[in-house]
Amino acid sequence: MAELVGPILDVFKFIGSKAGKYLKYQRKFVEYVGDFKQAQADLHAKEADIQQQLKDEHHFEKMPKQEVERWIKKLEEKLANAQHVEDNVGKGKYLRSCLGKLVDESTQAMKEVHAEGHFRGRLIFNDPSTIAVSLPTTELVGTANVREEIYQYLMGDNVRLIIMC
Repeated sequence: MAELVGPILDVFKFIGSKAGKYLKYQRKFVEYVGDFKQAQADLHAKEADIQQQLKDEHHFEKMPKQEVERWIKKLEEKLANAQHVEDNVGKGKYLRSCLGKLVDESTQAMKEVHAEGHFRGRLIFNDPSTIAVSLPTTELVGTANVREEIYQYLMGDNVRLIIMC
């Protein structure tokens, strides 16, 4: 009889440790959903702030940094995943413990993306293809070249003293 009690207790310990996690998700399901909705709202607000900042800084021949573009793609993926999770929670066709685990994992992923969204400096930079482009017109247009006219004036007899301020 004693030989049977040891393995049975091991089975209960194994099942108990796994069941404990799922019971935690079951009991705190409403709390996890609240955290999920808050993280989702924070992520939407951060996205709106970044998009507005990009819009404000964006000028002709400027491009967003690759770091910002990658973050926006990751953000869109996480928000799509969050929408899928929210749809599953709304349908309620899974156990609360399974949904709780899914909601908690999605919340942690959204918090990580939110933390990565702090960028230093400006979000855009000059487009490298437009840098160091020579202008097509190098000569001034008119009846006489202005530089030559100024030179002639300075070298003429009319100017006796040049003062720099």
